[in-house]
Amino acid sequence: MSTSTYSNLENCNNSLRESIQLLKNSTEILKETTSDSLRLKQVLTSTRTYGLVPKLDVDDAKENYRNTMTPQIMKQYVKTQNEVNKLEHKRNELSIKLLNLRDKLKNLQQFKGQELNFENLLRDPRYDQNKVRKLRDLRAQKLRLRYNLSLKHS
Repeated sequence: MSTSTYSNLENCNNSLRESIQLLKNSTEILKETTSDSLRLKQVLTSTRTYGLVPKLDVDDAKENYRNTMTPQIMKQYVKTQNEVNKLEHKRNELSIKLLNLRDKLKNLQQFKGQELNFENLLRDPRYDQNKVRKLRDLRAQKLRLRYNLSLKHS
């Protein structure tokens, strides 16, 4: 064989050796970097429970909360406060009504044993004059009916 062929074969042989050496180095590097691949896979698939959030995101979230949630909360607060005020007003009205009814009941119990003085009741501003007149008429009608029944039975 000639020297040029030998030289070409030697160059090919050297080139193959260098390629094999590069492949060995590459496989060693791959082994070193992939030896921790199971842990790397677990780290990549796990979800972060606690992490750092950029200040801009936090500020944006605060601003969003201020613009959306705070007005809604205030609206509901005002609505609830109005309802509470209405209920307190109604409670006060009912308390006054209860006191008036107790007074009327007390006065009626005082008159229970006696004959009612309709003239005094008509002057009393606590009583409805139409109702007092109606009561007076009903009492008179009752007495007439009682009298008529007593005549028929005797």
